[in-house]
Amino acid sequence: MSTGINRLENQSAKNDTQHISAIDRSLVVLLPDLHFDHPAQHFSTQSPMPPTELIASMNRPLSLTFQLTRGCNFKCVYCSEPPGIRSRPLAVMKAMVDKMVGMRRIILSGGEPMAYKHFWEILEYARDRFEIVVLSTNASLITRSSAERLRPLVDYIDVTVDGARKQHDLIRGQYDAVVRGLAHIASAGIPLSVICVYLQGNRNAIHYIAQTVMPLEQRRLRYSLQFPKA
Repeated sequence: MSTGINRLENQSAKNDTQHISAIDRSLVVLLPDLHFDHPAQHFSTQSPMPPTELIASMNRPLSLTFQLTRGCNFKCVYCSEPPGIRSRPLAVMKAMVDKMVGMRRIILSGGEPMAYKHFWEILEYARDRFEIVVLSTNASLITRSSAERLRPLVDYIDVTVDGARKQHDLIRGQYDAVVRGLAHIASAGIPLSVICVYLQGNRNAIHYIAQTVMPLEQRRLRYSLQFPKA
């Protein structure tokens, strides 16, 4: 077994949150010289092989984002999701997940993924099939009990905060619900990555966002540019 997987197992045992033992190790073969750096939340390697050669050796993507639903309880000003698209049935979603097995990281997103009616079934299904499982959520639906349930099922959670209450509510809404969700994530000890969509209306709030999430011991604060509406 590669050094990367051994390191992942050590990290998993330490955090008591990961289920690497449930993964069929024969599936974790894509770029075995890579290991997942949990504090930095990305893959890295000590291999002397040039990145272009590593990429050329891949027969599938290393990581993917899987959209569970386009439904959402927010109305973000930059949302590019067209309305009226139905979510797929559970059996179809499981079949789609099965086709992705062999990739090393899956990011469950939406819309709002926790609004998908079969969210927990799909999350548990993915946990047994991928080395790294990530939840990308607005955090408004995360309660204290659901955070505890999430803890053994995800490696980390992505949450978007787009400013102080005034800016965030103008851009996304439900600031207080998001902050409560963030607090529950932190209380459950789940690694957190905070994302900010950089806009004209919140560019002066970046420092505030960093100060707000710092007590939550987030691992990363990332900035994203707005995507044009589809």
